Amino acid sequence: MADPRALDEPLSETELDELETFLASDAVPHDCMDLEMLDGYLAAIVSGPDAIQPSEWLPQVWSEGNKSAAAAFANNDQAQKIMALVLRHLVGIQRTLGESPTRFKPLLYLPEEKKSDDRQPPEGTAWCEGY
Repeated sequence: MADPRALDEPLSETELDELETFLASDAVPHDCMDLEMLDGYLAAIVSGPDAIQPSEWLPQVWSEGNKSAAAAFANNDQAQKIMALVLRHLVGIQRTLGESPTRFKPLLYLPEEKKSDDRQPPEGTAWCEGY
Protein backbone atom coordinates (compact mmCIF):
# COMPACT_ATOMS: atom_id res chain seq x y z
CA MET A 1 0.00 0.00 0.00
CA ALA A 2 1.27 3.47 -0.88
CA ASP A 3 2.34 5.85 1.84
CA PRO A 4 -0.47 8.44 2.27
CA ARG A 5 2.14 11.15 2.87
CA ALA A 6 3.53 10.58 -0.63
CA LEU A 7 0.84 12.85 -2.10
CA ASP A 8 2.25 15.71 -0.02
CA GLU A 9 5.78 15.38 -1.36
CA PRO A 10 6.76 17.84 -4.10
CA LEU A 11 8.02 16.34 -7.33
CA SER A 12 11.76 15.92 -7.64
CA GLU A 13 13.64 17.11 -10.73
CA THR A 14 13.78 13.48 -11.88
CA GLU A 15 10.02 13.10 -11.49
CA LEU A 16 9.36 16.37 -13.32
CA ASP A 17 11.60 15.10 -16.13
CA GLU A 18 9.70 11.81 -16.19
CA LEU A 19 6.36 13.61 -16.40
CA GLU A 20 7.68 15.95 -19.10
CA THR A 21 8.98 13.01 -21.13
CA PHE A 22 5.62 11.25 -20.93
CA LEU A 23 3.73 14.41 -21.96
CA ALA A 24 5.97 14.68 -25.04
CA SER A 25 5.73 10.99 -25.95
CA ASP A 26 3.70 9.17 -28.57
CA ALA A 27 1.48 7.83 -25.77
CA VAL A 28 -0.49 11.09 -25.71
CA PRO A 29 -2.39 12.98 -28.44
CA HIS A 30 -0.35 15.48 -30.44
CA ASP A 31 -2.06 18.42 -28.72
CA CYS A 32 -1.36 17.20 -25.19
CA MET A 33 -0.18 19.86 -22.74
CA ASP A 34 3.54 20.13 -22.12
CA LEU A 35 4.88 20.45 -18.57
CA GLU A 36 4.90 24.26 -18.61
CA MET A 37 1.28 24.45 -19.78
CA LEU A 38 0.25 21.74 -17.29
CA ASP A 39 1.81 23.76 -14.47
CA GLY A 40 -0.25 26.82 -15.44
CA TYR A 41 -3.38 24.72 -15.84
CA LEU A 42 -2.99 23.12 -12.41
CA ALA A 43 -2.31 26.53 -10.86
CA ALA A 44 -5.59 27.78 -12.33
CA ILE A 45 -7.46 24.75 -11.01
CA VAL A 46 -6.24 25.17 -7.44
CA SER A 47 -6.52 28.97 -7.38
CA GLY A 48 -10.09 29.03 -8.64
CA PRO A 49 -13.07 29.60 -6.37
CA ASP A 50 -14.55 26.10 -6.79
CA ALA A 51 -13.11 22.62 -6.39
CA ILE A 52 -12.93 20.77 -9.69
CA GLN A 53 -12.77 16.98 -9.84
CA PRO A 54 -9.95 15.37 -11.86
CA SER A 55 -12.56 13.69 -14.06
CA GLU A 56 -13.58 17.18 -15.20
CA TRP A 57 -10.14 18.70 -15.84
CA LEU A 58 -8.00 15.71 -16.81
CA PRO A 59 -9.32 15.26 -20.38
CA GLN A 60 -8.09 18.78 -21.20
CA VAL A 61 -4.56 17.75 -20.21
CA TRP A 62 -4.47 15.06 -22.86
CA SER A 63 -6.14 17.02 -25.66
CA GLU A 64 -7.45 20.56 -25.93
CA GLY A 65 -10.13 19.82 -28.46
CA ASN A 66 -11.06 16.19 -27.92
CA LYS A 67 -12.76 15.65 -24.57
CA SER A 68 -12.73 11.89 -25.08
CA ALA A 69 -8.98 11.75 -25.76
CA ALA A 70 -6.80 9.98 -23.26
CA ALA A 71 -3.25 8.87 -22.81
CA ALA A 72 -2.35 5.40 -24.05
CA PHE A 73 -0.54 4.08 -21.02
CA ALA A 74 1.70 1.08 -21.57
CA ASN A 75 0.24 -0.66 -18.52
CA ASN A 76 -1.57 -0.05 -15.25
CA ASP A 77 1.67 0.66 -13.40
CA GLN A 78 2.55 3.46 -15.81
CA ALA A 79 -0.96 4.90 -15.56
CA GLN A 80 -0.79 4.94 -11.76
CA LYS A 81 2.70 6.46 -11.79
CA ILE A 82 1.85 9.28 -14.22
CA MET A 83 -1.46 10.05 -12.51
CA ALA A 84 0.30 10.14 -9.14
CA LEU A 85 2.87 12.59 -10.53
CA VAL A 86 0.15 14.87 -11.92
CA LEU A 87 -1.84 14.78 -8.67
CA ARG A 88 1.24 15.32 -6.51
CA HIS A 89 2.17 18.31 -8.64
CA LEU A 90 -1.35 19.70 -8.20
CA VAL A 91 -1.18 19.22 -4.42
CA GLY A 92 2.27 20.84 -4.31
CA ILE A 93 0.97 23.93 -6.11
CA GLN A 94 -2.09 23.99 -3.84
CA ARG A 95 0.05 23.76 -0.74
CA THR A 96 2.45 26.48 -1.85
CA LEU A 97 -0.36 28.87 -2.82
CA GLY A 98 -2.18 28.15 0.43
CA GLU A 99 0.73 28.32 2.85
CA SER A 100 3.19 30.75 1.29
CA PRO A 101 1.99 32.19 -2.01
CA THR A 102 5.01 34.46 -2.37
CA ARG A 103 7.16 31.33 -2.72
CA PHE A 104 5.21 30.08 -5.73
CA LYS A 105 7.31 29.91 -8.87
CA PRO A 106 5.74 28.75 -12.12
CA LEU A 107 7.60 26.15 -14.14
CA LEU A 108 8.84 28.04 -17.17
CA TYR A 109 11.07 26.75 -19.92
CA LEU A 110 14.19 28.79 -20.31
CA PRO A 111 14.45 30.12 -23.82
CA GLU A 112 17.25 28.84 -25.94
CA GLU A 113 19.46 31.46 -27.53
CA LYS A 114 17.31 33.20 -30.08
CA LYS A 115 18.43 34.41 -33.42
CA SER A 116 17.45 37.95 -34.35
CA ASP A 117 14.94 36.66 -36.92
CA ASP A 118 13.47 33.99 -34.59
CA ARG A 119 9.73 34.44 -34.01
CA GLN A 120 9.20 32.05 -31.13
CA PRO A 121 6.67 33.10 -28.49
CA PRO A 122 8.13 34.75 -25.41
CA GLU A 123 8.96 32.80 -22.28
CA GLY A 124 5.91 31.88 -20.21
CA THR A 125 3.44 31.75 -23.08
CA ALA A 126 2.60 28.07 -22.59
CA TRP A 127 2.18 28.58 -18.84
CA CYS A 128 -0.22 31.47 -19.46
CA GLU A 129 -2.16 29.44 -22.02
CA GLY A 130 -2.53 26.67 -19.46
CA TYR A 131 -3.76 29.11 -16.85
